[in-house]
Amino acid sequence: MFPSQPKLGLHSDRALDLKIEETLFKRSLQYLLCCITLRQG
Repeated sequence: MFPSQPKLGLHSDRALDLKIEETLFKRSLQYLLCCITLRQG
């Protein structure tokens, strides 16, 4: 078998997790900004 295969899968999974976390973080930031803007206006 190929020993490098599982490592590759693990790495891509981690990268995907980071991407999802980043997207969620940006969305929550936009939501907070919207709330603040609405309260001020």
